[in-house]
Amino acid sequence: MNPHKKMFNTGADYALSIIGGKWKSVILYLLAGHPRRTGELVK
Repeated sequence: MNPHKKMFNTGADYALSIIGGKWKSVILYLLAGHPRRTGELVK
């Protein structure tokens, strides 16, 4: 097993690790209220 490969427990953990940076908090804020469609997030 590769010691540098990170294991994720959920898909959300994986997605947040990819998003990262300054956009993570913005995206989490937008998703916190209610589910949104992908097109709404792009706007």
